[in-house]
Amino acid sequence: MNRMYLTAILFSLLFLASCTKEYLTEDSKWGNNTFSCKINGKVYVAKDDLFAQGIVTNTFYGTIPGTYSFRVKVNLYNGNNNFGIMILILNNVINAGEHAISPGIANAEVYIGNVGEANNAQQGKITISRMDRSAKILSGSFEFVAVRDSEPNVNKLTVTKGRFDVKL
Repeated sequence: MNRMYLTAILFSLLFLASCTKEYLTEDSKWGNNTFSCKINGKVYVAKDDLFAQGIVTNTFYGTIPGTYSFRVKVNLYNGNNNFGIMILILNNVINAGEHAISPGIANAEVYIGNVGEANNAQQGKITISRMDRSAKILSGSFEFVAVRDSEPNVNKLTVTKGRFDVKL
């Protein structure tokens, strides 16, 4: 009988150890290379996997003189479950501040989902709290609602409490 209890306890511990609970990353502004958000209420964080880096950033000169464009691409995970990718794009940014996301506005764009299942942000905002070109740091927050172009009334994704603190 003791052996059964010991076996049950051992399996319970192994099960609990295999469950990984994700938490939103700290709200920092120091280039810690962190990225997290809630998608339909579940926490997702950027992580490296076998095929790609967790966070990849690009900086370009904007199409308007004196501005910059940023692209942040991440692999999102909840525990060991891969959600897919998210790409935040900010165009023609002069300094920190709020950037509206909506159809027809090309200054802030978001794509989210697996390859072939792109969901485009329809409404929301990206707020840059730190844009330091000399230290190469971009930090901020975001929230939006995304829909699949081919099925706009199905599977809406509500993204809240998004935060990023990346090295460029």
